[in-house]
Amino acid sequence: MSATLPNELIDRTIDYLHDDPETLSACALVRTSWVPAVRYHRFGRVRLQQHKVIPFHALLQTSPDVASFVRHLIMFGVWSPVQSMAVLHDMFSSFIKLRVLSLCYFSLEPSEARDLFSTLPKSLESVKMDGIALPTVGDLVLLWSQLPRLRTFVLCGRTKISTAEIPEEYMRDGGKVFRATEIQLLWQIPHFDVIADWLCSHNVPPQLRVCSMTVSRAEYIAPATKLLRGVGPALLGLELHLSNGEGTVVQDLDDERYGRIGK
Repeated sequence: MSATLPNELIDRTIDYLHDDPETLSACALVRTSWVPAVRYHRFGRVRLQQHKVIPFHALLQTSPDVASFVRHLIMFGVWSPVQSMAVLHDMFSSFIKLRVLSLCYFSLEPSEARDLFSTLPKSLESVKMDGIALPTVGDLVLLWSQLPRLRTFVLCGRTKISTAEIPEEYMRDGGKVFRATEIQLLWQIPHFDVIADWLCSHNVPPQLRVCSMTVSRAEYIAPATKLLRGVGPALLGLELHLSNGEGTVVQDLDDERYGRIGK
């Protein structure tokens, strides 16, 4: 009769192997009862570069239950996903428990941005976009409108937004579109003034708990000031970056100082 290890020891061993995918895979072959714990550690946080998207999608076809373990997805690479859009749609539709999404160095055409954002899981609570290239500011608003559980939004890096256009339907305040309580607009954000004005016109500042901004141009000072004046007592943290486009000075404001900004 084969000896059975205590469940506590098995769990501790698998936890210890969290960052060792090859050994975790070997553990999954020992006992079928270990598979859920192994997949939790292997697929809880998934990082995909362009060349890994198709293989990971193939894995989901053969083992569809893997998708339910994905909580944090990082997609990284300088590419346009036009050839893989159907694959991305299929993957995102299966990530029913996805909480955190990071899109790094993506370049999207107008139709691609709309298609991709409309298929994102409604379960998302945090979205980070780093070095993203978008057609319009309106695509950001579309993204926000698709995510009812969004709590944190970060836009940073060498972001490119071609035009400041926002469709008329997103200019009207017909309901809560931006639900996040933390926003970070960092480094050189194009059309920062348009983004800040939209946030103010939709009464976003009073709901913010955390706000981080980079003011990289003189004409962005006024909209940034307007946004800061709108924050309320819910604000717990504020970080202001002043940049001339070459370097950045970080001003981290303590409770007393940012407490005077609110109404």
